[in-house]
Amino acid sequence: MKLLKHPLCIISILILITLFYYVITATSSSEETNPLLPRQKQQSITQQKKLSVKQENAITPKQNTIHIGTETEIDKLYTEFIDILKINDQAIQRLWLQLLFQQQIQKSPIDLIKFLANLNNKKQREIAYIATFTIWVETDLNGFKQWQPFIIIDDSTDQAYAAISVLPSSIIDISDTLLWVNHIQSAVLRDTTIQQVITENAPFQGEKLISWALSNEQNKGYLTTIYKSINNSSPILALQLFNEVETEELQLQKNILMQIGLSLPTNKIDNAFITAIEMMQNKDLREFMVHIALPRLIKSGVIENVDQLLKIVYSAKAYPIQQSRLVAKWAKTSPDVAIQYSETIKPEQQRQIAIASVIKEWAISDLLAAHSWLNQQSQWDDIELAAVKIATIAASSEVSIDIALQWIPSIKTTQLQYETQQRVIKSWYSYDQHSALEYLDQTESLTFQQKTIINNALTKIPFEQ
Repeated sequence: MKLLKHPLCIISILILITLFYYVITATSSSEETNPLLPRQKQQSITQQKKLSVKQENAITPKQNTIHIGTETEIDKLYTEFIDILKINDQAIQRLWLQLLFQQQIQKSPIDLIKFLANLNNKKQREIAYIATFTIWVETDLNGFKQWQPFIIIDDSTDQAYAAISVLPSSIIDISDTLLWVNHIQSAVLRDTTIQQVITENAPFQGEKLISWALSNEQNKGYLTTIYKSINNSSPILALQLFNEVETEELQLQKNILMQIGLSLPTNKIDNAFITAIEMMQNKDLREFMVHIALPRLIKSGVIENVDQLLKIVYSAKAYPIQQSRLVAKWAKTSPDVAIQYSETIKPEQQRQIAIASVIKEWAISDLLAAHSWLNQQSQWDDIELAAVKIATIAASSEVSIDIALQWIPSIKTTQLQYETQQRVIKSWYSYDQHSALEYLDQTESLTFQQKTIINNALTKIPFEQ
């Protein structure tokens, strides 16, 4: 015991305790970073520890690759699609389809395109395409334009392209519409769709539609339809656009003008429309349009603009002649209206010529009607030339010779009356010689000399004065 109490002994014990502590500490730390181990061995141990951690967090085979995940996503989309198709109410079905595809558009457009391409059932493809295209264009037009080139075009996409082509112009521009219409492979459906696009857009997008029609030979057939649709909304706009985008094909231009003219409401021919005609550069086309517009203008009852139209086409010298010719043409279809216009013509001589032309054409088509109307104008100052025309025409038939003879006294100018009688008797003689010669002998309106001249002309005996 005394030994243990000795100072040297105590010091020795403390030293031993200290050494033991350091040995224990060194042994413990050597398990982590043993400075005595080679560097490669330390790296090997570290690599093994990291590998152990990876193995603990390893992904199962079902979750492993992107490829497997994509297939699962498409399968899920198909399952939901089939479930929605089981809904009987089509309105509700359409809403669910739009919601489904809208989510997929936002999530992964490429997966949606793959899904559409892998649908084997044609009916399912058509339904999916229509719903996809419509909701894609309505909600993300730029996105659709970006991905549209990657969509396979087949017989299932026709209805889808037709559906987005007729969406309101507030959603898509007409240029996009006309581009997508070209993707429709069915000629019948494409034509029907184009017709609908024209009907709905022509009044507001007429210029673009016309440019589209002129850009391709195949599209030119729609020009008349486009102009007709524009014309229904605004005839003036139709004619103004025609002036701006004239083609070099004269017959096509005439067909378009005919379409504009024939579908032109009579109450739309006003000063602005006449000005639009006046602005036409091609003289032949301007004259053609005037001839179409004039009868409709007269029929409308607003005849004060007729002369304005005529003067657009004809010179001051040719104007009176063409005026008479035109009213004569109108007399074939609307003689009463032609007469109405003729009464407004000045000067007096030109008015008489115009009325006589109308009566002539009217008498050819309906002698009794012309005769009846003229009878009601018996006190009319302009009746003389009209009487000449109706008498000459009436004399060509045995049935109406009495009408011809009735009008001869209305011809007050002596020389004009004589010449008219001469023509009437000559026509009469061609089918009833006896009656014609008897009338010639008994009439008191001819002198002896006039009778002799007419008789010799009929019997072909030369007369010596």
